[in-house]
Amino acid sequence: MVWLYKYSKEFLDYTIQVWQPDSKEPLTYQDAEEITDNVVGFYKLLLKWDAEAREKAAQAPEQASGQPAPAATAPAASASLPPPGSTGCDAPSGR
Repeated sequence: MVWLYKYSKEFLDYTIQVWQPDSKEPLTYQDAEEITDNVVGFYKLLLKWDAEAREKAAQAPEQASGQPAPAATAPAASASLPPPGSTGCDAPSGR
């Protein structure tokens, strides 16, 4: 059988394990891939909005005073993401 998914079988199995309690229907590998794509897309959008807000905030003092604003340093994107395999939440999930 040829594997036609972007993610490994192990990763999709884990995704199904995590999300199955929230679904009335049994989740498939295709469902797990779609869930993963949606979550990744959501976090990419949050990172984009954060970068835009930081850029706008950095430009605001310059526009008001005519002087350059101090350079804002943003943390690396990976520093704000949970490690692989974690839920990214410190509170117990109740599962």
